Amino acid sequence: METTEELQQLEITALKSIYDTDFFEPPPPKAWKGATRLPEFIIKVTHPDPIHASKVYFHLHTKLPKTYPTLATPAFTIQKPRGINHDHEIALQKAIHSEAQMLRGSEMVFQIITSAQEWLADHVHPAIESSGSLATEMTKRALEEERERKQREEKEAEREFELAAQRAEELQEQIQADAQRHMLAKEMQYKAARRRAQSDATEVPSSGDTLTESFPDEIEFRGVRFNAVKMFHPRKECLGITYLADPLCDDVNATLPLEVHTINFNSDYYTSTQGKKKLHAAEAEIQKLINIHHPNLLSTLAVKLNFPYSGAPPRLTILSEQRPALTLQDVLEDCERLREDRASEYLGQILSALNAVHSADIIHRGLDISCIYLATRENRTHSKMVRIGKVGYHARLKDYHKSNPFGNGISNVNEEEYIRPTPWLSKDVLESILSYTRGRDIHSVGVIFMQMVNGRDVMRQFSDPKEAVQAAALSPTLQTCALNMLVHAKKVSCLSLLAELASAAPLQSPRRIGSPTAIPFLSTDLRTPKPNGDFGSPEKDYFRVPQRTAPASRWKEDWEELELLGRGAFGSVVKARNKIDNRIYAVKKIRLRSDKDDNKLFREVNALSRLSHRFIVRYYTTWVEFNESNSSILYSNSDTGSDTGTEGGMTSVPQSHEREKSDPFMVKMEDLDDYGSNKTSFPSIHFTRSEIKNGNHEEDEEEDDDSDGEFGNLFSSEYTADEDTPKDTIQPRTLYIQMEFVERQTLKERVAEGVTEEEAWRLFYQILDALVHMGSMGILHRDIKLTNIFIDGKGDCKVGDFGLATSSLAAVDPSDLSPSVVHSDSELTLEVGTKLYIAPEVQSRKRGPRNHNKADMYSLGIVFFEMNYSFSTGSERIAVLEDLRKPEVYFPRDWDLHRSSQKQIIAALLRHDPAERPNALELSQSPLLPPRVEDEYFKGALRMMTKPDSPYHQGVLSALFNQPVNQSRSYLYDIETEIPEHAYLNDIVEDRIAAIFRLHGAVDMEPPLLLPSSNPEGSQTHATFIDRHGEMVCLPNNALVPFARLAARGRLRRIKRFHISNIYRPNSAPGHPKATKAAVLDVITPDTKHGLMAAGAEFLILLSNCLNSFPNLAQNYELHISHSKIADLALNRIPEELRSSVIDIINQSKSTAPQKRVSLLKKGLLRSTTDELEALAEIDEDIDALLSKLEKVSPTLVTVMKPAVEEIKQTIQFATSAGFSAPVFFHPLMWGAHHIHFKEGVRIEVVRRTRRLDVLAAAGRYDNLIAQYSNPKPRLDPICAFAVQIALEKIAVVLAAFQSTSVKALVKEQRSFGFWSPRRCDVYVLSYQTGYLQDRLEVASLLWQNNISADIMYDANLLESEHEGHVDLCAREGILFAIYPRPRTVRREQAAFKVKSILKGTVYEVSRQDLVGWLQHQIAEQKRVDLATSGSSAYPDALTVPVPSKDASALEVQLILPVDTKKQKKSVKQMLLDRAYERAEHLKTATQNGLPMLAVDVPNAVFDTLIKNASWITDEEAWKGITTFMPTIHMAYAQQIREAAAKRKAEGFPYLLLYATREERMQILTLN
Repeated sequence: METTEELQQLEITALKSIYDTDFFEPPPPKAWKGATRLPEFIIKVTHPDPIHASKVYFHLHTKLPKTYPTLATPAFTIQKPRGINHDHEIALQKAIHSEAQMLRGSEMVFQIITSAQEWLADHVHPAIESSGSLATEMTKRALEEERERKQREEKEAEREFELAAQRAEELQEQIQADAQRHMLAKEMQYKAARRRAQSDATEVPSSGDTLTESFPDEIEFRGVRFNAVKMFHPRKECLGITYLADPLCDDVNATLPLEVHTINFNSDYYTSTQGKKKLHAAEAEIQKLINIHHPNLLSTLAVKLNFPYSGAPPRLTILSEQRPALTLQDVLEDCERLREDRASEYLGQILSALNAVHSADIIHRGLDISCIYLATRENRTHSKMVRIGKVGYHARLKDYHKSNPFGNGISNVNEEEYIRPTPWLSKDVLESILSYTRGRDIHSVGVIFMQMVNGRDVMRQFSDPKEAVQAAALSPTLQTCALNMLVHAKKVSCLSLLAELASAAPLQSPRRIGSPTAIPFLSTDLRTPKPNGDFGSPEKDYFRVPQRTAPASRWKEDWEELELLGRGAFGSVVKARNKIDNRIYAVKKIRLRSDKDDNKLFREVNALSRLSHRFIVRYYTTWVEFNESNSSILYSNSDTGSDTGTEGGMTSVPQSHEREKSDPFMVKMEDLDDYGSNKTSFPSIHFTRSEIKNGNHEEDEEEDDDSDGEFGNLFSSEYTADEDTPKDTIQPRTLYIQMEFVERQTLKERVAEGVTEEEAWRLFYQILDALVHMGSMGILHRDIKLTNIFIDGKGDCKVGDFGLATSSLAAVDPSDLSPSVVHSDSELTLEVGTKLYIAPEVQSRKRGPRNHNKADMYSLGIVFFEMNYSFSTGSERIAVLEDLRKPEVYFPRDWDLHRSSQKQIIAALLRHDPAERPNALELSQSPLLPPRVEDEYFKGALRMMTKPDSPYHQGVLSALFNQPVNQSRSYLYDIETEIPEHAYLNDIVEDRIAAIFRLHGAVDMEPPLLLPSSNPEGSQTHATFIDRHGEMVCLPNNALVPFARLAARGRLRRIKRFHISNIYRPNSAPGHPKATKAAVLDVITPDTKHGLMAAGAEFLILLSNCLNSFPNLAQNYELHISHSKIADLALNRIPEELRSSVIDIINQSKSTAPQKRVSLLKKGLLRSTTDELEALAEIDEDIDALLSKLEKVSPTLVTVMKPAVEEIKQTIQFATSAGFSAPVFFHPLMWGAHHIHFKEGVRIEVVRRTRRLDVLAAAGRYDNLIAQYSNPKPRLDPICAFAVQIALEKIAVVLAAFQSTSVKALVKEQRSFGFWSPRRCDVYVLSYQTGYLQDRLEVASLLWQNNISADIMYDANLLESEHEGHVDLCAREGILFAIYPRPRTVRREQAAFKVKSILKGTVYEVSRQDLVGWLQHQIAEQKRVDLATSGSSAYPDALTVPVPSKDASALEVQLILPVDTKKQKKSVKQMLLDRAYERAEHLKTATQNGLPMLAVDVPNAVFDTLIKNASWITDEEAWKGITTFMPTIHMAYAQQIREAAAKRKAEGFPYLLLYATREERMQILTLN
C-alpha cells in the first residue's frame, strides 16, 4: 500500500503536468533553512471564461499536512487576487473551506480548483470596458505608440542599413588600399632586411594601516602635548571627510575628544594663483581661530595646508575639539520650544562666544541651530553648556566650492538663509547672499532665539520677526534684545546685548510662551506665511494694510551669486551663474537713484556693447531693476540714519544727519560732460578686485565710524546738492551689467610671478590689439592698469573693467598713493583711474577743452614698464613710477640695457604732450615692435605636419622619437606606480576565478594588448600613445573591447572563452598608466532564440559560485538583474538634456526617496515621469510585486515592459532548474557606464549591499560591439554574444580584509598560515656549516622528485645568530618546514636531518629513509587544516588535498637484531638503518632504470653457487668450481650463462636478477 508521502508526490506530479506554467513552487524560507518542510505549492486559478482570464484570477497557496489525503485536509490560502473584491475573496475562501471538508479523505486539490473556477463564473462578472474607457484608451494608445515606434525604428534601421552599406563599400575600398600599402611596406621592409642580411655590416639585435596626521607646531590641549594624531572612523561630511582622532604622545593610553576634518581640492583651479590665494586666506582665518579660547566655543587646535609636488591635489587638514552629539536642532525637534529662562541662558552663552569671535575680527558666516551644540557639564545637575562650532571657515569653504567646485562627487550644500522668507532675512543678505557682516551674525542669533522660544518652524508660523517677538510673550528686556537683534542688528553689538541681558531683573513668574492673548491680530492659521513683497510701514496697523505685489526680479529669479569679486562706492561685482544657460558670468551691480539721463546711460551701454574682440572682456547685456523701497522692508527704516557702516559690505561713506535723504550710489551723468565730445566711455562702474589677504574684509568697512581713514571726509561735498530732495520722490534702482567672467588671474599677479621678455612682448601685442579695436570704435577705456587686464586659461590677455572711478577711491590701489601728493576735493571729483596710471592731461587743472583721446596710451606705457621691470618693495615702485611720470621720463639706473626697444616705446608713450604720443594703430605699425609669428601661420603649419600624407609628418614623428633620453624622467616615469597591499593575493584570486571559468568549459584566449584609438572624444579615459608610424593606439580601459575585436577578426560564431589581464586608466600626471586586474568571460552562439537566456542563466550560476568561493564576498555583495530595454524605456521618458542630472539624482545613495523626488521635480521633470522613475528605482526580489506597484502608477509602461520582464523571468527559471538558489533582485533602472556595451538583452550585475554604486561584476549581451568591429562587407548570420566582466581587485580587497582579521589568530594558535595566504614553497633547506651546498642540493632534488616544493639557501653557511631571522623569513613567506641536513661525518651518532616546523616551532629528528614520507604526510595534514580555515561556503574537490595513510614510494626499513633492539646503542642502530636504506635506495634506482634478468635451467646446487657472489663472472678459479657440478654435455650451455652475465656487467648494470626455471626461484646478484 502506498504511503501518504508517495500519494502526495503523485498528486503534485499530476498537478504540475495539468497546470504547467500556472504551477509555482514558493521560495524556501530565509530562516530555519535546515528544518523539514511540508510540501507546498502555488497554482494560478483563472476565470474559466478566456475573455476574463487575464483580468480575474488569484493564486491558491496549498500546503499538504503529513496525514493528507487519509485524514487531514490541505491548508488553502488565497493570494494576490486580481479583479476580485474583498467581499468576494472572503466568500470564496469560505466556499473552498467547505468544499475541502466535504472531500476529506481523498485527493482533492484538482476538485477544489475546479469548484473555485465555477464559483468565479457564477459570482464574479467583470464589467466589460467600453471602447472609450480610460484604461482601454490608454492601453490602445500605448500599443499604438509602441507600434509607431517600432515602425520608426524599422525605417531608421533601413536607412542606417543603406548608409552602413554605403560606408561599408567605402571602408572596404579603404581597407583594400591600406592593405595593399601595408603589403608594399612589408615587401620593402623584407627587401631591406634581405639587403642587410647579405651585407657584412648586419647586426644581430639583442634580447592597511592606521591613518596618522602630523602638524608643524606642538599642540597643547587639556594638559596633553602632542603634534600628531591617529585617525579612525572616517565619515563623509559636507565637503570632506571627518575622522575621530587620538593624540600620539608619550602616554600611549592618552585619549582626547578630537576630530580631524580633511578636504581635498581636486579641481585644477586650486593649484592656480587665485585658488592658492583663497586657500591661504582660509588657512589664515583658521590660524586666527586657533588663538580664540572660550568655554562656549569649540576649540580649533591646528591647521595644515599642503600643496604636494607629486601632482596630488591640495589638502586642508583641520584639527579641532570633537563636537558634542547633541545640537540645539535636535532639542527643538524633540520639544516644541524652550522655557524663557533656559532660552535666555543659552542666548547669553551664544552672545558671549560670538563676542569672542568678533573680537578676533572673524565673522561666523553660518550661524544656525545646527551649529549650536549642547554639552553636558561636569556637574550634571546644571543645564547643558552651549558650544558653538562651524565658525568662519565652514561657510567660506562652502562658498569656495559653490564658486569653483572642489571636485566630482561633492554637491553644493544649501544654506538655511537661502530658503528663509524675505522678512526674516538680514539686510545684508537682501543686498547679497555673499555679504557677511557682524550684523548678519547678530541677526542670525536673533532668529535662533526666536526658534528657541517659539519653536523650530517660527519662520513658517509668523510672517515677520516683530510678530514672532510679540507672540512669544517675553519679558520687556528680552523683547528689546530680540528686536535689537532682528531689526537693528547693525546698531548693536554682542557686548551691548550682553549688558542688556545682565541688567534684566530675574523672572518672577514666567508666562506661558505662545499665549493666544498675546497675538490678537494674528489669523487663525499661524503656520500660513505672509506673502513676500512690499509690506509698507512697520506701524501697529501694519497687517491691516493691503499687500502690494512686488515686481518680479530678474536678478533673483534667473541668477545665482557664487562669489564676491570686488566692491566700490557705487556697488559690487560678483561671479554669478545664469540659471537658464548654466554659464558663469561677471555681473556688475551699480546702485542708481537718479531718474534722469536714461538716454545718456543707455548710450554708454551701447558703446560698450559694440566691443567684440578676442582680447577684450566680452559684454553681454544690461538691465535696470527698481529696488524695494526702504519702507518695504520691515526693519530697514530703522536701520539707516546714524549707521555709518555699509550695506552688503560695500565701501562706506561718512554721513551727516541729513545724509539719510541722499543715496551714496547716485550717478550724475553731467559730471562726465567735459571729458570730450567725440569719444565715449562707460560711466563710473569700476570696482577693485578683491584682494584676499586675511579673509575678513567683510566686516572692516562696517564697524568703524571712519571706514575710509584719512580720506573719509573727501566726499562730503559730493552729495550736498541733494539734501533738500524729498525722500519719497526718488525710488532707488540697480543697474546690472552682464560681462564675460575670466577665471585665471590678473596681469598684476602674472607680473608678480615673473614674465620673460618674449612673454612680455606677446602680452603687450595683445593689449595693443585690444586698444586698436577700441580706437576704431571711438571708445576710451580710461582705466588701463595691471589689475584691469586679466589672463585667461589659455594665457591670453583680456582687457576688462571699463569705466570711470569718479567720486571714489574704490579704484585707487593703496600702494599707488604717494604720501607727498596732496589732493583737493575737486581733484578727486575729476580723478579718473588709479593715480600712477593717469595721463597728465587728465590730472591737469587748466580750464578749457582738453583732449583725452590718448590717455589710455599713457597708461599703457606705465603697464608696459611694469612688465619689463621688477620692484623689490611697494615704496620703490612708487618712487620709480613717479620719476617715470616726470616730463623728462627718468628711467631707473639699473634698467636692462638690452631692452632698448622697450625703453623707446615706453618713453614715447609717456610723453606729456598728447600730440607727440602715438596712438594704438600707429604703435602697432612701429618698427620698434619685434616681428611675431601669427597664430594662423602656426596653425596652418600644424595642420600640414599632422596630415598623414604630408612629407613633414614623418619628419615630426622622427623628431619626436629621436629626442635624447632624459635620465631623470626614465627614473621618475613609474616612481608613483605603487603595488597595492592586496597585490599578493591577486594570483590566488586569478587561479580561483580561472578554475571556475574552466569548470564551465571556457578556454583561455588572450586578445591583442593595444587597440586603435578610433574615438578622439573618448581618448580622455584611455591611456593613449602614438607609434613611429603615427598611429594612435591605446591600452584597454575595460576587458570587453579587446575580446570583441578578437571575435570580430576571427569571425567566431560558437565559443566560450575567458581571459584575465590588466586594464588601464590614464594617469593624471605624466607617468605610467594605472592598472587594475579584470576578468572577462563570454559565450558566443548562433542560437539567437534561446542562447541569450541560457547564457544569462549560466552566468547567474557562475557569479553565485564566484561569490561563494571567497570568504565574506556573498555577505557583502548581491545579484541584481534587469533588461536593457527597461533602462532604455526609462531614459526615453527623460529629456535628453536632463538625463545626466536625473541619473545622478537617482544614484545618490544617501538621499531618501522624497528628497530625490523633490530634486527631480526641481529639474523640471513631469510629475508622471517622476512617479514612474520613483517606482522603477525600487529594488525587489519579487518581480511581480514591483510590477504591481508600477502598474498603479503607469499601466501603459508595464504593458510595454512585459516582453523584457518575461525574458528576465525565463532566465531566472532556467537558472533555478539548474540548481541556482541564491536571491536575485529585480533592479529596473540598471544603467551606468559599465553597461554601455550591453544592449538588447538581460543585464546582470553584482553590487555591494550597502553601496549600490560599488559594482563587482557586470554582464549582458554585447554582440552589437562585435558587429561594430567586424568587417562591414561580408554579412554573416546573426549571433548572440553574452559576456561578464569581474573586477578582481575588489575581490582581493575583501580577501585581504578577511586575511587581516583571521591569519593572526590562526598563527597565534599555531594552526595555519591561512588557506588564502600565498606560499613560496613548503620546505626550505639550509645548514649551519660552510661548503655543504651539494648536500642541500641533494636534499632539494630528493624533494623535487617526490613533488614537494622546496628551496635552498645559497649562502655559504648560517650563523647561529641569524637562525631566528631565517625562521621569521620562512614565517612571512608561508614556508611550513625548515630542514637542516647534518654532515655525513656525524650521521652515525644522529639522524640525517633536523626538521623544524615553522608554524608550531617544534623540532623533529628525521632519518633519510623517513624524510619524504614524513613530509608528505605533514604537508597533506596541514593543507587539510588550511582548507577548514578558507571561510568560503563552496570550493572545488580538485583543490581538496587527501591525507595519504602512507607514501607508496617511500622505503620502509625494519631493523631486526639478534639481541633486544631497545638495548642496542642508538648510534649503532642508526648506522645499520642508514646502510640498509642506502642499499635499498640503490636497488630501487636500479629497478626504475631497468633490472636485467637471466632465466637459467641448472641444477639446484649450481644455482646456489651462482647466487653467492658474482666473482665467477671474472674469476677463472671460481668458475671452475661451479662447472664441476655441471654435466659434461652442458659445458657449452654454462659458458653461455657466464658470457651473458659478463655482458650485463660490462653494460654497467649494478644488479642482475637470476631466475631458476626448474624451482621457479629468483635471486638478485650484485654485479658491482
